[in-house]
Amino acid sequence: MNAFARTSGGIALVMGMSLSPPAVTAEASLLSEPEIVIGFENDSSSGDEFISAETSFQAHRAAVWDAFAEITGYPNLHDWIGEARFVGYTNDDTQEFLIEFEFPWPIGTRWSRVEVTWEHGSEIYWRQIEGDLNANEGRISFSSKGDQAHIHYRAVISVGVPAMLARPYKKKFVCEFLNAIADWVTANSDPASTTALVAH
Repeated sequence: MNAFARTSGGIALVMGMSLSPPAVTAEASLLSEPEIVIGFENDSSSGDEFISAETSFQAHRAAVWDAFAEITGYPNLHDWIGEARFVGYTNDDTQEFLIEFEFPWPIGTRWSRVEVTWEHGSEIYWRQIEGDLNANEGRISFSSKGDQAHIHYRAVISVGVPAMLARPYKKKFVCEFLNAIADWVTANSDPASTTALVAH
């Protein structure tokens, strides 16, 4: 796998929102398998609201990494992700990507140029350096125990809609995206594979 593929996971976890109710409610999403636990917290210093998500399912950590790293397939995982492409290298550990989103009405098409860093072979950090989102930065970390892979996602995302109105749509996006990742892993993993996650 090339450096572009290895470091690109997770940056498309920006979520759109609409003034109409989401097709899948947060409650329904939380009942999906695997179980996904969603939470929100305010940063006392900045006032920004973070969304976090945790989930575990049967898979090798390397297979989960491969799913997140397959950035060109992200538009197939969620309707709100329109295009994602590599822009260039900043240094050995940091790369830039341009992500286009097709958010529900009334937000519409938005874009975010993000700087992505892969650290310790088990974490992805991203932050917007240009774009028309108010905020887009966060982290996805991976761990494993036996045949269980654990994912922890935490980010602050803003498209200019009050946080309380945005919450149901953020929940919807995160749950659908993580379930799509789990489905991708199930469909593409070789049960006999013991490939280890390559450290940077």
